[in-house]
Amino acid sequence: DLLINEVVLITAKDSKLNLPDFKAVLDPAVAHIALGEPKGVPVGQYSEEVFTKLGILDQVKERAVYGSDVRQVLAWVETGDADAGVVYATDAAVSDKVKVAAVAPEDTHKPIVYPAAVLKDAKNMKEAKDFLAFLQTDTAKKVFEKYGFKVK
Repeated sequence: DLLINEVVLITAKDSKLNLPDFKAVLDPAVAHIALGEPKGVPVGQYSEEVFTKLGILDQVKERAVYGSDVRQVLAWVETGDADAGVVYATDAAVSDKVKVAAVAPEDTHKPIVYPAAVLKDAKNMKEAKDFLAFLQTDTAKKVFEKYGFKVK
């Protein structure tokens, strides 16, 4: 296991909304919350897990707008078409038009882990091992963190 991602609640960079946690989306000022379509968008599935664990999924669904992918969710929040949205930390990190309002508690969804391995029948075994070793250096860690990942 090399990298970890997080589920985050975002608002537009200039939003005046105060959303210190995921339950805060029930604030009447949040008219629309952008979520990934849970049937086909993984972050939408994580969103439902979080809101189910918090006991507020039905109320959230009343104001939810569902995107076909995480980039659409991000775009709706960037443009103000949605007051808030749920995306991965890595998606929030690449946008200068949104801010992270809250991070979902780890115990509210399945872990989001990205493994890395060298295949036993790799044609370039030495290079593959060298690359895997590089991915675990401080240099690589800084790049991963810049883009919103946590390094395990």
